[in-house]
Amino acid sequence: MKRLSIIFVLLLSVSQVMLGKGSVTLDGEAVSLLPWKVMDGEISVCKVEFNRTAVLRVEGVPGAPDTTLLLDRPSFHILGSLHVFADHPMEKPSGECIYFGPGEHVLEGDSLRLFSGQTLYLHKDAILKGFVCIDDASSVRVLVHGTIDPGCHEGIMVRRSSDILVDGPFTTQIPVGESRRVTVRDTKVISYYPWGDGYNVFASQDVSYEHVFARTSDDCTTIYCTRKGYSGSCRNISFRDAVLKADIAHPIMIGLHGNPDACEAIRDVLYEDILILGQNESQVDYMGCMAINDGDNVLVDGVTFRMIDIRDVEKGMLLNFRVCFNRKYCSAPGRGIRNVTLEDVSCSGGAPALSIVSGYDEERTVEGVHFVNLSIDGRTISDDMPERKPWWKTSDLAGVFIGEHCKDITFTKR
Repeated sequence: MKRLSIIFVLLLSVSQVMLGKGSVTLDGEAVSLLPWKVMDGEISVCKVEFNRTAVLRVEGVPGAPDTTLLLDRPSFHILGSLHVFADHPMEKPSGECIYFGPGEHVLEGDSLRLFSGQTLYLHKDAILKGFVCIDDASSVRVLVHGTIDPGCHEGIMVRRSSDILVDGPFTTQIPVGESRRVTVRDTKVISYYPWGDGYNVFASQDVSYEHVFARTSDDCTTIYCTRKGYSGSCRNISFRDAVLKADIAHPIMIGLHGNPDACEAIRDVLYEDILILGQNESQVDYMGCMAINDGDNVLVDGVTFRMIDIRDVEKGMLLNFRVCFNRKYCSAPGRGIRNVTLEDVSCSGGAPALSIVSGYDEERTVEGVHFVNLSIDGRTISDDMPERKPWWKTSDLAGVFIGEHCKDITFTKR
């Protein structure tokens, strides 16, 4: 059975609950659920408004106990949220493993390094104080339904390693650098400090994230080439079945960093079944729920966004695809953006700013961006939509500015 996460997020005076099956009541009254379709079933989202002491009850979720929460007061600040996660239990693996039982465990030197062939297992009631590092290793498993609390630091680091599984933890950040064949699944990350990116991928290949949650103080997910001591291109990176909430910066960010002398590339990227809970970014350069900002002579080729549900953008853009020269972070503009498909992307609520698709010059272009079934507040945007006048650009109806040095940008529907 697929694991489920229940996420209770108290935003201002609004609560959001996500669950696979079951019911939600507030003071005994049923709460209506808004469906969010995912690959292997259906998750629902509901919003509960209250300004008093209230009892929230979640019942009938397979594999999880019925839960009653006494909400004694609403939080009127977005950073004062309450998150509740409920997962199916994880059995202790057979064979030899590094085991931490219930209770708090302080790591000597604030860190634990795992070597090839090792398995780390944390009991669901365990709290590990410090960070876990997998460095120059292979065939390592991190099986955690407890908490890894490193303070203002990455919680689990995968560095120059291969054949790695990270399953189940709640922590701050899980970066993967210069590694191959890495699977991260059923993880929850929350950061609260500067540079608190959730899931970074640097110079890696064959990395997959499945059924993950991120609430971050910087980008939720990134895909970069050479950066932070890691060198090389990226290929075959996927994020599936994810919930992303960036308090600042991007839910999704691709490109930007690389070695300008190496002509690196990011190829074969998939984001599928993603729920993005808005964006709230004041800097125009860093707006975009889906962002490809291509710099440092990197080529971005072959990106698919499929079944992306974006809700309530407070301050930001739906998308920001630019070949750019960001002198704050880059030494050169990017080489180009090619072959991007956006299929069944929807945006509802909020007031997104004008989105951008733009190349840099005649050689560093954006080519082959194809929107299929793009929906803005319930309206499907396509080149043949009846309300589009012959002299209008379809992109105008989508709130997307198509700049210079762009070719083959299409909007179709099924």
